[in-house]
Amino acid sequence: MCEFATTREHDIPRLLRPLLARNSNWTTQVTPIVRGNFRNERHNSRPYVAEDFAACLAIFDSNVPTFFAPEERADICQFLESIATEGWPYLVLTRSGSDIACGGLAVEPERKRASLAWGMVDRVFHGQGLGTRLTQARLAQARAIPGIAERILETSQHTHGFYEKFGFTASRVTPDGFEPGLDRWNMTLRLTDT
Repeated sequence: MCEFATTREHDIPRLLRPLLARNSNWTTQVTPIVRGNFRNERHNSRPYVAEDFAACLAIFDSNVPTFFAPEERADICQFLESIATEGWPYLVLTRSGSDIACGGLAVEPERKRASLAWGMVDRVFHGQGLGTRLTQARLAQARAIPGIAERILETSQHTHGFYEKFGFTASRVTPDGFEPGLDRWNMTLRLTDT
């Protein structure tokens, strides 16, 4: 179930797939539809349920290899499978009934910190403010947990600037930390910083 997806269907929203089955020239015809018809469409957030597993993996796949290393797929599978037993909050953003973004927290009460975990937006929907909304929601969740003094995350050179806008600062940068060409940026946001 956690095999890496190789089909191009993970690069487009699930609700457009029936169109593709009828149209072989989808590259030039679908992109304007996605940008034009869905950009201002209302989206909702809700807690992750086990039925979201495949859709969240498809969102992950749409972000490989630029934002995630292919080898990280096993890690996200393990994380998603452990959400129910760990009781960690994980959100799913939906639009027209399709999962388009997801992300949550891994809470370490003994260390008084919460890690922003596996936050991602389907690549088709990048640049539409969904990552901001997802990050704001996760930071609000972390603030609501008693005793949490610090939020941390691991990201890459491609997104560290995005998190700096929320007040995160780099605590360590490891060149090629995820894989060759994908640096690991460890970032921290103290509760007193917000």
